[in-house]
Amino acid sequence: MRSRSSEYDIFLSYARADNRENDRYVEQLADEMTSLYRQRTGRELRIFLDQQKITTAQMWEREIRIALQHSSIMIAILSPAYFRSPWCGREWDGFISVSRDRSITYGITPYLKLIFPIKLSEWAGAGRVPGTMSRVREAEALQYADFEGVTPGTSQFTALVTH
Repeated sequence: MRSRSSEYDIFLSYARADNRENDRYVEQLADEMTSLYRQRTGRELRIFLDQQKITTAQMWEREIRIALQHSSIMIAILSPAYFRSPWCGREWDGFISVSRDRSITYGITPYLKLIFPIKLSEWAGAGRVPGTMSRVREAEALQYADFEGVTPGTSQFTALVTH
């Protein structure tokens, strides 16, 4: 049996609405990151993307929890839909907990540095939704990549992915 301790390099957290409404944006982002990483390192980038890793018959809540625990970093695709989603909130909070544990174990500080936000669309006002205020404040405190209005497959998209 394969050890899960470092199964994924990245846990990709996103609202499903953002992927559907934006022409598979999240899947295209994952594909672009994987391709660029392979070109630069010769190694496969191990991304946990629920639609690719979880089959219908699996216990998906359990699989997500395990993937969070066994991912090196989390990339969160932020939008109003992300902050409104209870599942995205659980992923965010779950990874915060994992990160806190790692910061204690490995002396990594601050723990939020293991989350890399991508701004898909303006999330101003999302903090007024009950239960989201702390997550919005945490996200705003992090440096994020601004992908707002950037289309996958363009040179601007590729440039943002490589930085």
